[in-house]
Amino acid sequence: MKLVGLEPYGELLRSLSAECVTDCDELIVAIPYAEKGNHELLLFDEAIRNKKPITFYGRIDGTCPIDPNVLNWFLLRQRAIASVECRLVPHWLHAKVIWWSGVGAYIGSANLTDRAWNRNFEAGVFLTQSELDAEGFTQRLDDFFDGLLARSIPLSDEVYKDQVDLKRRLLDARKQEDRVRDEFESRLRYLSDRSSPIAHIPSRSSFTTRKRSFIDEWHETIAYLRPLADRVARPENRPSWIPDSTPATVQCDQFLHAYYYNVVSPRSEKDAYLRHFERNRLRTEDALQETLSWWKESKEFTYESELEMMVAIAPAFETNFAENAILSLDRETFANTLAHAHAFGMHSTRKSVEELGFAAPPGSWPKILAHGRMIYDAKSVSGAFSGPEVFRYVIWGPGDVAERIWNAVHEPDYQLDGIGTSTFGEVVGWTRPNLYPPRNQRTNKAIRALGRKIKIAP
Repeated sequence: MKLVGLEPYGELLRSLSAECVTDCDELIVAIPYAEKGNHELLLFDEAIRNKKPITFYGRIDGTCPIDPNVLNWFLLRQRAIASVECRLVPHWLHAKVIWWSGVGAYIGSANLTDRAWNRNFEAGVFLTQSELDAEGFTQRLDDFFDGLLARSIPLSDEVYKDQVDLKRRLLDARKQEDRVRDEFESRLRYLSDRSSPIAHIPSRSSFTTRKRSFIDEWHETIAYLRPLADRVARPENRPSWIPDSTPATVQCDQFLHAYYYNVVSPRSEKDAYLRHFERNRLRTEDALQETLSWWKESKEFTYESELEMMVAIAPAFETNFAENAILSLDRETFANTLAHAHAFGMHSTRKSVEELGFAAPPGSWPKILAHGRMIYDAKSVSGAFSGPEVFRYVIWGPGDVAERIWNAVHEPDYQLDGIGTSTFGEVVGWTRPNLYPPRNQRTNKAIRALGRKIKIAP
């Protein structure tokens, strides 16, 4: 253990960082305030040069504690390197922890700023990994970062744009800073909760908590899928049999579909994705590169169903479920389109023969089509909307798409028998691929298998 601070009182933090980064397994950081100078981003550029996985937890609120230049640095690298991740903790992050996993951890007072690293009277301690292990602190650090993960949101283009706008407004109106901050935080979903994570009395009902958890998980997955889709669709990664006009998000979904069923192979081992996660969690970039290479070399005859999904079925969703078309569809076209959503088909085949109006087992496809016709004819639980009207609301309605999906599964005005979040998640993505990658529970398992910590619903 050693003291870290200004000389001569202890080792400089920048010297400690350079010493530790070369031998660590990964870099995990929780620091509330960060800025980028004219040159390198403190701490992280060196980790990039040494090809270390990076997870950074910063703070987000109406004061713009993380400089948008830092957020932009992470956005650019997240698009290029799977093992770089930035997450933002609303309101409550104040700890300053740098963990060079496998080497040791700094716990102290320094933010990620030039002033803190080079000018302030800062104080902290550095504990080697063996000291952390001996005192039982390694598990405590794991628990600490797991807590941050649960309370944080992923950095996305939308969050970055929000912060750029906020920074401009704060610079233009210093005297009105309090008013701007309060208005900003009350407007955004991910900042509206001001309850302390260590409060003894929960401030939200169980239902509200579950809704918030679902919406947060939705946006986290989308924030991961968008840069992944960009990489999957690059010419150097795209198999020759996929037309280059295929939307990147559609390619990404079928890439994950093929990977999950052919590499992870869930049919041969229950929860096989967990074994792959343990193997890949400290090598996310290598795992992704290997899988992209595997995909690049794939042959058309092996993946005919994926090709059909990309060139025939996905365009049919865009055409048939378009905002100005879905309510005018005839019954058979609606049923045949919806039947191609994987999650919908899986649920339909589990329905009883009698429930779908058959006297004898008709086979999987007739059951799926029959269920699609039932949805076309159905009314929501309250009777407020028809099946097509519910899907139009989820795909094209106002506000946050994740909240619309939640409403469609839980609110009587929109609930339809046998339609869950995975079906809506797929249909939204197939219909609006330029905004929303198609996604279901299989998507999350495939991402987890590639080494990324992501929630898997029970």
